[in-house]
This record gives sequence, C-alpha cells and structure tokens, in this order.
Amino acid sequence: MNKFVKILLSVTLVLIVSVVLVVVLQKQLKSSTKPNNYQAVFLSNGQVLFGRLDYQNPVSHLNSVYYITGTSTPQLIKMGSEQYSPVGQMNINSLDILYYQDISSTGAVSKAITNTK
Repeated sequence: MNKFVKILLSVTLVLIVSVVLVVVLQKQLKSSTKPNNYQAVFLSNGQVLFGRLDYQNPVSHLNSVYYITGTSTPQLIKMGSEQYSPVGQMNINSLDILYYQDISSTGAVSKAITNTK
C-alpha cells in the first residue's frame, strides 16, 4: 500500500469517528433536558433566555420564552410583548448556545414565570 492510500484511509477513519462522536453527543444533549422544566439558555451574544428548550442540531427550539431586562430593577418579560409581536417558538442556531441548565421550580425565575401566567 502506498503512502497516499494510507493517509486517505487515516483521514477517512478520523472523519467516521468524528461523525459518530457528534451523533452520540447530540443525543446525550437532547436527552439531558427535562421537557416539563424551564431551562436557562446562555447564548454566545451574552443573552440569557429562559424557556423550554428542545435541543436539536443545527437549530434548537425554545418555547415559553422569557428574558430579563433592566439593571437597577430587573424585570422578567415574556417574549411576545415586543412591538413586532413575535409568535410561536424561538428558533436558535445550536452553535450559538454556549450552555444551558434546568432551573429549579422553587427558584426566583420559576416563581416569576408562574406569577406572569
């Protein structure tokens, strides 16, 4: 076997292993969210959104979206009350999600969400 064929086989093997690894990790990420819980979603642009995350690749979906405005007296705002009146779920490029966490139903954000319903 010549050198070119060995290199080509090595590159192919690395690509196959990479694809399998990505698929396995995506399934783990998707299964790690609890459908009845709210998640805090931290985005690459510095925004933090709260909602029910359906993590998918390449586009994730966030339902029942809330965000915090204000610094001196922070307020939790439900997405949809903006001037342009967005409806439905928010679609987010999954590459823009730095990380997310389930939030406790007894925490301040969950209680504020319950009070805004």
